[in-house]
Amino acid sequence: MTAIPEILIISDESYREDQSIELAKAILAKSGLVYEIDYIIEGDSEKRIKPASAEVKFEAQKKIIICCGLDTVNKATRLKSEDAGAFLVCIQDPSKKHEEFDLIVIPEHDFPPEMDNVVTTLGIINHVNDRFLNYTLSLPEHAETKAKLEALPNPRIAVLLGGKHIGGEFGVEDAKNLATKLDEMVKELGGSLMITTSRRTESEPIEEFKKHITVPHEFYDYNYDGQDLNPYNIMLALSDAEVITADSVRMCSEAASTGKPTIICIPEQVFFPYGNMARILAKNDCARIFADITMPNDLLKPTVTLNEAEKIAKIILQKMA
Repeated sequence: MTAIPEILIISDESYREDQSIELAKAILAKSGLVYEIDYIIEGDSEKRIKPASAEVKFEAQKKIIICCGLDTVNKATRLKSEDAGAFLVCIQDPSKKHEEFDLIVIPEHDFPPEMDNVVTTLGIINHVNDRFLNYTLSLPEHAETKAKLEALPNPRIAVLLGGKHIGGEFGVEDAKNLATKLDEMVKELGGSLMITTSRRTESEPIEEFKKHITVPHEFYDYNYDGQDLNPYNIMLALSDAEVITADSVRMCSEAASTGKPTIICIPEQVFFPYGNMARILAKNDCARIFADITMPNDLLKPTVTLNEAEKIAKIILQKMA
């Protein structure tokens, strides 16, 4: 019979809980439960991981509480005070009560405090890995888009465009510079582009980008084509390399987790800590900076694959042993 630690996720019911869930999945994978059919996630503001099979039971005296986001800190620390044996994890800087957590997980680009219970990640914990990408391609509803993108000549370069954001602004001049250089390089490689925008990408940069693309390509406009048709995940799965703008930590982290060569384009206007995030990923060989690329084949040079959920899960289980 497989024994797993009991896991409780304290959620603010925002996108931040995704990081907690992915960390929980990684902990379960380290315990031998790799597939979602092995366990069930139930609840709203408190999500509990329950085994789906009678062959799996909770390991006595081992409970892990995971929270993410400032609004979850008070509840998480209260639950820890009621169960002193629980192992309490906070993803992101809690900004208070640091000493009450067994482990605090903060991205390196956020300049975390130097404390014994703080560990850092490159980028953020996310759901992208080989299993997710293979699952994406297996979905029947993706078959038409998959076939259309597979028809493009290799190498296929995914281009993930951000926009105006607290992290910076991908503007008209950025669009011109990126599209011109990328088009020339991909033309020499004999390849193609798979381009998708985000809801923050403004119409002027989009139109400027399109003007300079002459190689075979597919272009998805988030604000025109609609979110439901967004081929973002399919592009990640089918790409031979990925170029991402640095104004989105999430997009950069997900691209670097695919195992494909990852290149980050830093716009003229990029703000703290997003430029720092791109440079840290590059320093650790998890990405390269687009401005530093001079030869077309540089687009296809491998980069190190991120798997921060697995890294942090290993640390947690080692500390609990």
